[in-house]
Amino acid sequence: MAAIAVWVFIEAGGAIQWSGIKGLEGADMWLTIFAGGALWVSIYGTFVLNFCDFTRSSVSKKSIVKGNFWGIPINMLVFGAIVVVMAGGQYKINGTVIQSPSDIVQSIPNTLLLVLACLALLILTIAVNLMANFVAPVYALTNLFPRHLNFRKAAWVSGTIGLVILPWNLYNNPIVIVYFLGGLGALLGPLLSLDIHFAAGNFIRDAMAGQKVIVQSAGTAVRSYLYAADLTVWLWAIFLRAAPNSVYNVGSDEGISVGQLAERVATLLGDGGFEVLGKPDAGWNPGRYVPSTAKIRNELGLRTSVGLDEAIRRTAMWNGWRQ
Repeated sequence: MAAIAVWVFIEAGGAIQWSGIKGLEGADMWLTIFAGGALWVSIYGTFVLNFCDFTRSSVSKKSIVKGNFWGIPINMLVFGAIVVVMAGGQYKINGTVIQSPSDIVQSIPNTLLLVLACLALLILTIAVNLMANFVAPVYALTNLFPRHLNFRKAAWVSGTIGLVILPWNLYNNPIVIVYFLGGLGALLGPLLSLDIHFAAGNFIRDAMAGQKVIVQSAGTAVRSYLYAADLTVWLWAIFLRAAPNSVYNVGSDEGISVGQLAERVATLLGDGGFEVLGKPDAGWNPGRYVPSTAKIRNELGLRTSVGLDEAIRRTAMWNGWRQ
């Protein structure tokens, strides 16, 4: 990555673009920079989950402190500098905003350098996944089956499972992605993104901004929404009280069409203005996506405690809306 950054810096004439990217200047630019920095720190924060998997082999506390010093602040600063040079340099060259190192790699004109850069990306990807996604399940397997598995055998099992489930096919399958995102989109509450393709979040965003709530489709698809606090209670109840091998639907059984949802959000948060454009839905879009919660009600006594209207208000208030 450092070599690619040097190459980009030379191609950019020894200078990088510091401001004006995506038209951002002043406070807006710095807000975006700090948001990116916070995301960078949060990504590193996930590795805390793997901390004990590596420190268990440390010879002393001093070695742990030393490793953390070089591995966290120094490593973050070095990679941060590389990202700044690559992004600013590429924008200086042709006005392109890069989203990943591969965007630069594919533009390298020299075949040898292109091959070396691809190998570097491959090695980096393997190294990161070994630390974040491989070592932890290996230790988990050795703890679950200590009589049968040592670290090496568990590593083979973990790697084999990773190949058998073919994760690249899952993420290349639009149906899997749709239902995964559909599950996320069936929730309301804090941390719900208002800017990605979730109808409820988009409606709340537009109503908060005083804009008309727009439904691109015919608005006839039926969905339901469970507040995040209820989700937490339900999951804990299943974990603590459910019988082994029990299966439950988790969600709200209060169905509402997308058009009705737009009207309700507009009425609760804005001036009531909404419009249904009536464009055809995509072919994969199921007409009704509402779970039956009869089993979880009868067996665990769980019911929603936050209704849809209150869930919409709380989600909006978390994002700065005031009544």
